[in-house]
Amino acid sequence: RAAFGYCDRKLIYKCVPKQLYYINENYIGRNLKNVSKADFSSHYPAKQKGRMPDWREHLVIEGTVPPNEKYPFAFYIGSGHSAEYGVYDTHNWLTEKLAPRLFGERFTYVSADKDTTILCKASKYNYDKVIDELYEAKSSGKRVNDVPAKVILNSAIGWKHRKEIECKACMLDHIATVVIARANQEMINLYNENSNNILQIIVDGVIYKGKYKLGIDEKLVSLNLITII
Repeated sequence: RAAFGYCDRKLIYKCVPKQLYYINENYIGRNLKNVSKADFSSHYPAKQKGRMPDWREHLVIEGTVPPNEKYPFAFYIGSGHSAEYGVYDTHNWLTEKLAPRLFGERFTYVSADKDTTILCKASKYNYDKVIDELYEAKSSGKRVNDVPAKVILNSAIGWKHRKEIECKACMLDHIATVVIARANQEMINLYNENSNNILQIIVDGVIYKGKYKLGIDEKLVSLNLITII
């Protein structure tokens, strides 16, 4: 709360993106050769690194206003869209091939002039050191307060936007919105670059035709490649 502020959950809850699930129905029930699987390790925790929105002193503006350098985070509370300056804008997802998989029940179509925008500055704090330490603990098999570091990393987003709308301890939907949108945008880009070969996407796992390496190696987005023949 001290670092990022607590948001108004009822106001912003619908802005939290749907997790991405996709399957190429043309290949359901078919046996395929030369199929590979890529898993992006700690996908959501990795997207918690870098700037994060501070809900305090946010601006409320009528209409659809894009984010900017001073206010890099935008939440569109009428439609449920969101945007981060120079990173993603979920309005653009509407024209993606994956669009039917990217919007859940909370999304509502609202014309740009009828929407309401909340702009947030970036907090002076971030999660970088915490994520690095937890990821290092996970890699070395260490436990934190007798809990596996992997469990802490994987639950770091879920508790920020629990379904119980009255949950006072998890009023961080603005953080969850940014993290999931960043992760979805990465998978959208990956799909667009390999759409003819993608068979299935489940959040951070991709099954695809071919034996080539998909994605890139990063410290926090490591790639495990399994070839099924």
